[in-house]
Amino acid sequence: MKHTPRLSLKVWAICLLLAGVSLGIACTRIPSDRERLAQELAATYMVKDSVLHNQFELTAQGLAMYDTDTLNPDRVPEALIYWDEAPLFKRMLTALPIDTVLKHYLGKGQSRWDASRFSGLPEPPMPFILDKKAQKPLSGLRVALDPGHVGGKMDYAQYLEEKYVRIHPNPEKGLPEEIGFCEGNLALGTALVLAGKLREAGAEVMLTRDKEGLNAWGGTYERWLDDEVMRYAQRTGDRHAPEDSAGRAAWRVRCAADNYILDYALTGKDANWWRNNATMATVHRSPYLKAEFLERARRINAFKPHVTFIIHYNVGANNNARDDGYRAGVPENYCMAFIPGGFMAGELKEPEDRLAFAAKLLTDDLPKSEQLSLKVVQAHERLLGIPAMTWDDRLAYLKNASLRTPSTGVFSRNLQLTRLIHGTLCFGESLYQDNIEEAKRLNAKDFTLPEMTTPLPDRIRQVADAYFEGLMAWLSAQ
Repeated sequence: MKHTPRLSLKVWAICLLLAGVSLGIACTRIPSDRERLAQELAATYMVKDSVLHNQFELTAQGLAMYDTDTLNPDRVPEALIYWDEAPLFKRMLTALPIDTVLKHYLGKGQSRWDASRFSGLPEPPMPFILDKKAQKPLSGLRVALDPGHVGGKMDYAQYLEEKYVRIHPNPEKGLPEEIGFCEGNLALGTALVLAGKLREAGAEVMLTRDKEGLNAWGGTYERWLDDEVMRYAQRTGDRHAPEDSAGRAAWRVRCAADNYILDYALTGKDANWWRNNATMATVHRSPYLKAEFLERARRINAFKPHVTFIIHYNVGANNNARDDGYRAGVPENYCMAFIPGGFMAGELKEPEDRLAFAAKLLTDDLPKSEQLSLKVVQAHERLLGIPAMTWDDRLAYLKNASLRTPSTGVFSRNLQLTRLIHGTLCFGESLYQDNIEEAKRLNAKDFTLPEMTTPLPDRIRQVADAYFEGLMAWLSAQ
């Protein structure tokens, strides 16, 4: 009787291993180019805290966004944006107000957008091509400039904005007189000088504000408070404002706080805190600034710029004002720039935040913003002699709230404006205002612009030059 030869255990093991490898190869999915790019963008620029991976998923179909950060196996996407819908999504972002895009996002679910409903939307602006030989090489380029803060009078800059520098005179250290200026006025002066250079080269320029002490609505904080009182009265019918000045001030705070509770659907402890603890300063810091930033972003997005510059000046880490309102001069001085990204835990709680997250992943805004910002930082190094910030763990806004990008001096950070503005942008922090040498330069009263009453230092002309040269270098490299 013939016996069938038996396979040894070793052979069986090899066969099983080969079968497993074959099955694995057969089941391995090769991501599409669009999916791989989104993965790279998320890893490089977007995810500061890994818990955010619970709220988005890059699949073979597209980008799935979730309204909860719990990994419930039965959950369904709040919105699934298919890879082939990315061009339509970009058209929506550039053509529609953000609240309209949000409605389309929230109504999406896992269904596809009906492309026929959006057939009338214009295509995104064509990339700008620099013609160096042209008399006006920037003709056709649209640039939005956002001068940081509001400035105006020093009292407002010091007690409400808290964006100012005051340093006591110290003849022994070369400070014969008191130093005093506010960032909002420096930023506006810089933007106006830069706007002149851009327009001379043919660009179309829009500024989110163009007067000292006036915000993006063209008014003051006091005017905004009056509008909040009117809005509260129209909503509630309560028009019993006290006539005395102290009572009127408290009433304005109460009205603004109550509107804020309704606008952001605050409940429980959060709502009670605003009802019982709001002050003029806390209303300025949250309800007012949030609304004002939204207006800046709305104006910029409606302008549809090729490039946006958000112009700021920095101060040294932990150099807080003393009780008398004065600061010390610091030896450090760095330039840096922020671009969108750096989302932290808890920063995908609201649908508008998840929409902004999706917008950054499904467009090419991030790498373009990094390349532009690098050129601007390099121009600051070259023209102003200021080193670029590499990394400093002592800076909480870097260590805790930012991501390093591949470009020196450029960081991803989830600021309200970097989150809300579409397109290529650079949020510049040109120098440390409280650096002792910079403070002396910035305190100079070298010239006055026709649009401003505050005398300005020549140093801001160099900063404007750095933005302009950085832009030209970036355009030349496209």
